[in-house]
Amino acid sequence: MSRLETRHLSQEEMLKLADGELPGSAQARAHLEACWQCRADFEELQASIGELIRYRKSAWQPYAPPPPAPWADLRPRFQQADAGLANRPLFTRLAGWFSSTFRPPTRWAPAAVAMLAMAAIIYQFWDTPRVEAAVILRKAVDAAAVRPASAKRLDIRQGGRPAEPAAVEALFRAAHYDWRNPLSAKAYLDWFDQLSQKQEEVISDPDSASAPAWLIRTTTRHSELVQATLLLSRDDWQALEGTFQFRGQELIRIRELAAEPAAETLSTAAAPPPPAAGAPAAPPSRTASPSPGDELRVTAALHRISADLGDPVDIARSFERILITGVGIPAERRRQIQEAVGAMPFVELQFQEPAASSSLPSASRRISSTRRASPFQQQLEQQLGGRPALDQFTDLILDATDQMMSQAHALRRLAERFPRAVETSLPPEDRALLDKLRGEHAAALRELLARIHADASPVLRALSAQPSPAPAPQLQDWQASTSRFFETARRMERLFTILLGGATADSGAPDEAGLPSELLASLHQLTQLGQALEPRP
Repeated sequence: MSRLETRHLSQEEMLKLADGELPGSAQARAHLEACWQCRADFEELQASIGELIRYRKSAWQPYAPPPPAPWADLRPRFQQADAGLANRPLFTRLAGWFSSTFRPPTRWAPAAVAMLAMAAIIYQFWDTPRVEAAVILRKAVDAAAVRPASAKRLDIRQGGRPAEPAAVEALFRAAHYDWRNPLSAKAYLDWFDQLSQKQEEVISDPDSASAPAWLIRTTTRHSELVQATLLLSRDDWQALEGTFQFRGQELIRIRELAAEPAAETLSTAAAPPPPAAGAPAAPPSRTASPSPGDELRVTAALHRISADLGDPVDIARSFERILITGVGIPAERRRQIQEAVGAMPFVELQFQEPAASSSLPSASRRISSTRRASPFQQQLEQQLGGRPALDQFTDLILDATDQMMSQAHALRRLAERFPRAVETSLPPEDRALLDKLRGEHAAALRELLARIHADASPVLRALSAQPSPAPAPQLQDWQASTSRFFETARRMERLFTILLGGATADSGAPDEAGLPSELLASLHQLTQLGQALEPRP
């Protein structure tokens, strides 16, 4: 038998699964644990839903004006007036209009006085100088200069989820916004002053208890950061919260957390004894926040035990720690991860048991003999020499594509954690470690592609595959090549499942005649992209 048992989840099924309305959701979640393609599609769908909810809650609802009072229905009065005038002669109607408009002064004098009063009020508000954002920001900067310096605990979220510090840092650097202290009036003012064109808005009522802060909003088209808001305390001018909308990205929200009690931050270990006379000075203490290099070394340690390939393990770096989470990790595997990274600085491990709905055995990719036959089944059996040979071929291809997607997923996560802006800021020894990691992933992908090419190319050519040669894509860096490689590999895996009868063709798939040629072309393209992934001496 082959190893294709279940088809991939459709987008409609993923939407129902996210809403908790999909029958047999336990089997669907088990399928997600076993299928890289569906898992990636489901993560993208959840991210899109989160972005929509975030926009409604944080970017629209807080600033939408209250609805006006219902309009009175004037149609009955208009109809009554029209009916009263319809039977009067034209001259009489005109005379009545002139008499009602040009009345004696004693009658229209009060109306004239009211109009003059309204004009005076409008002039007063028109002549009142508006509060400028730069003035408020400079006052906040001056107040911060005389305030005792203290470490801040910040909560940074993107699209409602904990943000990847490396990716967020790259966005702020690209916008020339000071990342060292993003929640500060000085960083905001420095970015504000460099904009050649912008629209500013200040919302405040310092004398009202219902408006305890200044809200400054800046919008521009001349920066990668297209809109930023900063909330400043009315009492001490401290920045409380900021939102940052980068071009094409989910909204980033940064807020200050309450300081932890001093007792919780003290270590229970005894203080080290003072150095003996003449002994070399102790090295300076580490910074209180983990750096991208710390995260890189943790990633490398997990890679050495292959915990980045298939294991449900995730890494998230914040200002205080590097959090490693795992769901459903066996006890022996937990011990290996603990030994690999438990003693490293800033690392915190959190393991969880899977939910009851996902505790069922993972969905297998084998199917029964009653599976849906693809249009190529008979040709493949004849070409390979029978059904047993076809099942063996199917297993070989699916094993190789599974391993390829695991490697591609791990490499994509590496590229997302260390984009170009972060990579260039690493010291030489960390850049060398990053090159080593991606080189090992690229070498594994090269070997897997060679296996798939050797096994599948003769079969595809026997099905009249005629790929049109395509030029190698010109991409700026290995991070962009990784993203392109992942998308192409995921599409190739989908096409193989269609060819082997494990899924039905969707709207994005080629027709039956073009499927073998499309697969062969994808193999060639992946080979070209794989070369761009390898470090160059």
